[in-house]
Amino acid sequence: MKKTILTLLAAGAVSCALFSQHALADSVSFAGGSASANHDSSVTSPTTVSFSSGWSVFAGTGMFAGTAGSATTMSSFSFSGDSSTGNATCTTCPETQWTFMSGGNTYSFILQGLTPGNMATRSGSIGGSGFGYVQVNSGPAISGTWSISGTGSNFNYGANFTFISTTTVPDGGSAVALLGVALTGIEGFRRLLSRRSA
Repeated sequence: MKKTILTLLAAGAVSCALFSQHALADSVSFAGGSASANHDSSVTSPTTVSFSSGWSVFAGTGMFAGTAGSATTMSSFSFSGDSSTGNATCTTCPETQWTFMSGGNTYSFILQGLTPGNMATRSGSIGGSGFGYVQVNSGPAISGTWSISGTGSNFNYGANFTFISTTTVPDGGSAVALLGVALTGIEGFRRLLSRRSA
């Protein structure tokens, strides 16, 4: 019985340490510009989405913290199909979809594809999502999701872009402290049981 209790306590302590993790989100959103499409994607394919000048970083967290206000270049992209039929596919991917400079660093997003079937343009709205990766200068590729949404008329939209990269990482300091407290408690409980059985 004593060994069973000690085993359960030890398993609990290790589990607490292993599962004490949290998610870090790197996100950036853009605004200030407009987008346009050449037609209704449910009627004709391929569809090209183009962007005006005037885009800039609206807000950023994580690796994008402090980049708000940075002028951003958006590149047009094309896709065939439509979300109404579940078969929207990027025809120009992979491509650099947006890029900006801040603090001496160049941030670029490479759009690799659309979320399966998720892209549509209508006379009064645009919406879709995709996946790809960000590179800061020539650093490692940081995977994430991309989305666009907007409303307007005659295939001209006031649009918003968002990129989000979420990574789960171990919570180092508190996990180690929790493990230390748990192991100290287990040792104390083991000594108590040893004294009682003696």
